[in-house]
Amino acid sequence: MKDILYNGSRFLIYIAALSHLALSQIHIGIITKVFNPNSGFFLFSFTILGVVTAFSSSSVKKGSRIELFLLACVATEAMGFYFLRILIKDIQEANLLTFHDASLSIGLLVATMAAFIIGAILLLATGIAKDE
Repeated sequence: MKDILYNGSRFLIYIAALSHLALSQIHIGIITKVFNPNSGFFLFSFTILGVVTAFSSSSVKKGSRIELFLLACVATEAMGFYFLRILIKDIQEANLLTFHDASLSIGLLVATMAAFIIGAILLLATGIAKDE
């Protein structure tokens, strides 16, 4: 059962990272309307760190790489949260972006962040238990 959860959590992280990478055109269409010039940097960082997190998830079995995976998870979530904050702030200031325009991007962003969190918790719980 632990192997199924372990592999399933890795699969969830891989799917979240690769689907976010594949659907990044939706976010790029939104950041052209965002007033904050740093939004592209945080979107790019979230996307790249998501892929790094996915690839570092395969090394959780080896106890020495858990810190790297945790660091990648925290950095990924921080960049995603900050990008989400930029979008929401721009919607509140009612510049060119409305919630209706950004709802798909925000939904995908929240779903990706949730998948990373759930996958990381399951992966760490089953990966650490697997080592014992």
